[in-house]
Amino acid sequence: MSSIFGISDVQLRTIPPESTIGGVLQTFGNKLQEALVQSLKNKGAYDSGNLAQTIVFGVEFLGQAWEFQLKMDDYGTFIDEGVEGVGGEGIVKHQTTGKHRFSLNNKPSASHFRGWAERKGINMFAVRESVFRKGIKANKFYTDVVNESLIDKLVLDLEKAGAREIAVGISEGLKGRINGK
Repeated sequence: MSSIFGISDVQLRTIPPESTIGGVLQTFGNKLQEALVQSLKNKGAYDSGNLAQTIVFGVEFLGQAWEFQLKMDDYGTFIDEGVEGVGGEGIVKHQTTGKHRFSLNNKPSASHFRGWAERKGINMFAVRESVFRKGIKANKFYTDVVNESLIDKLVLDLEKAGAREIAVGISEGLKGRINGK
């Protein structure tokens, strides 16, 4: 029984797909997607589920490299980082962490707030005016999930999977040479 990097031939042949680089990225994406939706719920930002439904990811092998891409609607950034309101007489603006701000000449469309206002029984124009003046408070649903420790764990998992894939490739190549192929 031969071994490569301390991994036996039997172990090499039984590596589960989730232990490959593609599998690690797929598993990471599934867990990240779930964690972001749960974070929206925990932070009270899950209402209709529309934003949660736009949180998607893709994993693709591009010939020599893997690509992982996470996507969500732009307003996810506004919910995460907040949007600074324009203020006004006696208006206390919400704290934000991002670069987004409303300007006096550019109110958001009231239609953006229609569904939420209807579910709450509130006039959508009043909601729009309040959001325009006070802004949107940053809730960090994304920032609190996608952090350094999450990335460090991903890197570690990818390193392990990469070593396994290299070992499998070397083992298969050596078997071919030994068998005269």
